[in-house]
Amino acid sequence: GIGFAIGYYCKSTSRYQKRRRNEIKKMEEELPDALFKLGSRIAEGEPLETALRKVSDSMKDTKIAELFKRISYTIQVTRSTPEEAIFGKEFGVLSDLPSRNIKAAMKTVIECVKKDAFTAGAIIINISNYQRDMKKVEHDIKTSLSQTVEMMKSTGIIFAPLVMGIT
Repeated sequence: GIGFAIGYYCKSTSRYQKRRRNEIKKMEEELPDALFKLGSRIAEGEPLETALRKVSDSMKDTKIAELFKRISYTIQVTRSTPEEAIFGKEFGVLSDLPSRNIKAAMKTVIECVKKDAFTAGAIIINISNYQRDMKKVEHDIKTSLSQTVEMMKSTGIIFAPLVMGIT
């Protein structure tokens, strides 16, 4: 009974954090595609606010589209700079987002947009390609290590009770 009560309490209190973590993971998975589209729009000469809005419109029903839409809306409504709208203390859209990956990508986007539009678009597209490559490397590592991890788990499941019984 005590174990059930503790388990129920832990599960009910961590439900929000798990849902939030899954949303952030989903955003990070969608980020390379969104950055590619954003870089293409900026390379065409569109301002950041317009490019963010168009990318969010083209990627409907995704978490990253909601984020880009919030950033674009905040820039337009508060009449602040993109840096203040994204990272500001008062209105910053990313101030409560714990993802270092998304924050770093958006900081790079802001710094690039201050320069030439064509160069900024090319850099943002390169960041998108880099993130895709990193996802591929992560997947390959997980695939190659999965057999070893499974072997270690099964060894632990078989031998741990045996050792405990002998002890």
